[in-house]
Amino acid sequence: MFKYLLYFLFVTELTGVILMENGAYSASCGSFGYKNGASFAFCGYIALALIAFFFAIKTKLFSFPLKYRNINSANFQGLAIVIFIINLFFLIVILVGYGGIDVLTLKIGKGEFRSTMGFLGSIGFGSVGYMIIKGFAPALLAYLSFVYIKSKETLKNKFLLFINFAIIFFIGAMCGSKAASIFMLLPALIIIYWKVSLKKLFALGMLFLIVLVAFAAIYDEKPIDFRNLELSSFLAPSQNAISWVIYRATVLQGDVSWKIWDMYVNNEELFSYASTLLSAGGNKLLGLLGISSEDNFEEFAKYQYSTMLTHVVGYPLDELQSGRTNVTGTIFSEGVIAGGLAGVFIFSIIAGLLAGLNYKVIKYALKNNNAIVASLASTYFCFGIFSWLNSGGITGLFHIAIIIQLILGFVFIKLAILIARDLQKISKN
Repeated sequence: MFKYLLYFLFVTELTGVILMENGAYSASCGSFGYKNGASFAFCGYIALALIAFFFAIKTKLFSFPLKYRNINSANFQGLAIVIFIINLFFLIVILVGYGGIDVLTLKIGKGEFRSTMGFLGSIGFGSVGYMIIKGFAPALLAYLSFVYIKSKETLKNKFLLFINFAIIFFIGAMCGSKAASIFMLLPALIIIYWKVSLKKLFALGMLFLIVLVAFAAIYDEKPIDFRNLELSSFLAPSQNAISWVIYRATVLQGDVSWKIWDMYVNNEELFSYASTLLSAGGNKLLGLLGISSEDNFEEFAKYQYSTMLTHVVGYPLDELQSGRTNVTGTIFSEGVIAGGLAGVFIFSIIAGLLAGLNYKVIKYALKNNNAIVASLASTYFCFGIFSWLNSGGITGLFHIAIIIQLILGFVFIKLAILIARDLQKISKN
């Protein structure tokens, strides 16, 4: 499934760029597209990334001889209950502490949820909420899924896995983002469907599409209409939930890449890329350097890649201070901004190699029964590398927050294992 996720991302992004070159309307940039050669350049980026990816997974230079581990698959049921309780606690925290209940009742949108993070966000714990959503909860489910595929496929085991999937899905639903629920399940699905038939892949794809359309109808309040689904309905924002989801998955995946390329070939000013790398240390580090969003947002924004990207394609800086608006840039855009064609070449190679290395870590972890490494690596792929491929901002790969997230994810998995083991001992006595 890992490779298919890469293919899907590249295809949807390229489709968006092609549609922009054929006159689609960009809601991100506020303009219609036209021919500018972006599709050809984007094809080159994809080709280089895939060459580097397959080089990484085929060569013996990047091998990870992980030690074989024994897993207590017989205690799957106890582990499933413990992880369910932990994630139930996370669900309540997101629901009450971070304002998830307001998203579900449509009092606030995803932009406001992301920028405020409820009461706990207002007192400085917003990053913890993001870690729950992008790290702890998905990693725990991924670990449980690994143990599940090593255990007996009984009806009770399937039910326990299902309710654990359901609770993660509900946590994602409270984010207000149409794709969050699906995205949080991906680390576990990568492990379960490491090798997947096209038939199952198609079934999962259709299920995901139904979920996305349903969320578009709920959160964006768009009706579901199976009529008037001609090509033109996918080239601009639509009131139809089906058209909107397809527009979001194609045009809005590639429109910013098209725009940045257009600015590059027309010698328009972009922004300084080097300064954005300082954001890897987090806003606390920037604060120590005297750079604060409260004191001088215009200066602070220069160190934030996503903010500057959103600004350069047409949004005034004063509209971005709330953090509710951002655009999808892809690393093609990042490469162009960092160094033109040379930047695209370098970032394409880096992307392919990192994705390939991540693939091999998961592969060897599955082979050697190393469930913790597999679960953390699949989580890192989804919320680190895949997110970077989709949105750009290389600092997200080694940001202090994602490092802490991985460490604490490891701690939570170990905690769940220890509690399940102790409960098993108690039940035997």
